[in-house]
Amino acid sequence: MELEKYTNLVHKIAWDFNDIAEKLNVEHDDLYQVGMIGLWKASIHFDPSKEVKFITLATTVVQRMIRKHLRGFRAQKRTAVLLSLDALASESGRDWYNYNSDMSASNKYKSVELRESLRELLPRLPKDKQKIIECMLNTGLTAQAGIARYCNTSPSYVARSFIAMRPELECLR
Repeated sequence: MELEKYTNLVHKIAWDFNDIAEKLNVEHDDLYQVGMIGLWKASIHFDPSKEVKFITLATTVVQRMIRKHLRGFRAQKRTAVLLSLDALASESGRDWYNYNSDMSASNKYKSVELRESLRELLPRLPKDKQKIIECMLNTGLTAQAGIARYCNTSPSYVARSFIAMRPELECLR
């Protein structure tokens, strides 16, 4: 099978994902290469005896491969945001979710200072984001799943909220 005649299809599909790729700092050429791998996989799995046209199979496989590739970048970005939130929480001994009696006086002061900074930030956030921060401050929950259960939402929504709040949280450093 001549795959060269389907390269324009791969380019078109890659361009369809260009907006998402730009937000994740993924270049079009990367999407194209992943799409070409998908095209190659489609050619391997194509069975002419089935009543499916090759172009239909190729389109589906290429789209799946590109989506999977972009999901990996989203997961990396989400992990980076959560790590930065943890770094924000623990930087210089600040610990806003573990206010223990065995903390030193200096760390307790820094913890209270960070809590107050977060409370000052709350009015500038949308109501749904306020609920997430209040949950973390009032309940001590830090895991996305726990926050999501408490706020009656999904863990992915909590992660997206952290990504959206990142600029405001970074200013507290």
